[in-house]
Amino acid sequence: MLKLLLCLMTSFALCENTSTYPVISPVTVVKKDIMPLLKVTGSVTAVNGASLSVQSSGIIDLIQVQPGQMVKKNDMLLQLDSSSQKASLGTAKTAYDKAAVEYARQLSLFKSNVISQEALDQYVVNLSDAESNLVAAQVQLDNRTLKAPYDGQVGVVNVNVGEYIKVGEELISLQDLSKMRVIFDIDQTDTIRVKPNMRFDFISGDVSLRGSILALDTKVNQNSGQVNVQGELNNKDRLVLSGQLGEIDISLAPIKDQVVIPLIAVNFRLSGNFVYVIENIHEENGFKVGVVKQQIIELGPQNNNFVTVKSGLKADQVIVAVGSGKIVSSNVKAVLDEKTPLPFGDT
Repeated sequence: MLKLLLCLMTSFALCENTSTYPVISPVTVVKKDIMPLLKVTGSVTAVNGASLSVQSSGIIDLIQVQPGQMVKKNDMLLQLDSSSQKASLGTAKTAYDKAAVEYARQLSLFKSNVISQEALDQYVVNLSDAESNLVAAQVQLDNRTLKAPYDGQVGVVNVNVGEYIKVGEELISLQDLSKMRVIFDIDQTDTIRVKPNMRFDFISGDVSLRGSILALDTKVNQNSGQVNVQGELNNKDRLVLSGQLGEIDISLAPIKDQVVIPLIAVNFRLSGNFVYVIENIHEENGFKVGVVKQQIIELGPQNNNFVTVKSGLKADQVIVAVGSGKIVSSNVKAVLDEKTPLPFGDT
């Protein structure tokens, strides 16, 4: 009877001890080929995009467009009061027509040997001056009108009819959002892996667009150690706006035979990144239990939810994937939960 009682007490104590163990989800370290993913932050700008202005000052007489309107190249957007310039153009046109008629008459006289070459040359000069004045008057009139330099979508209109504007003042934003330039920086050590024509994904919120790298800068920023990269992406559905920030995911060349673990298993510390290795796995009271120990590791390239390990782990070791926050110290026991699905997919 005493022996039975001791057995029951021992079992109860074991149950009590097991219930105090932290519950973690394990994962086995694997060795496999991986296609690393370089993640950086970047922004997009329209290949054709600008805040437009006119080359003259004056009072706005007409605004032809509304915010958000789609326009074609050479469509009129805005016009300043041009009454004075139109009058000047009319005067210049009259003077040119008069000079042209007079030149034609004098040329006929020259061909009939009535006047000399020197006399005709003066009428040539007069006609040339009149033509220059006509061209200048036309330019002055054209400068009173703002036209679309390319197809695009009108953004904010910053002025109103009747308002006086100055030369170079920004009036209308026009963006062709169909093709975007992507600008981002990479570390100088990554330039050996990132090359022109490589594909990348630009991700901003729920939007993901595929693009390609155009070029890497030929110099390194001495302050940051970064290299500027430019890419391009098709935005025909206008899902992103000029200036929008997003994540750049660049798929790099595959690397063979890498030790791979879930990124969620890594504990990041300034003193060194580490994982919890599970050893001495055994049964206790119907539960699978193991001893967890902290292991410093050196990380390599990353791919989505997974990361390669340069040193500190080897294939077939078992580590804590989920639940490391419950572990208060190294070299303690933990219950292994192998039934709950892990929150990551395959590499």
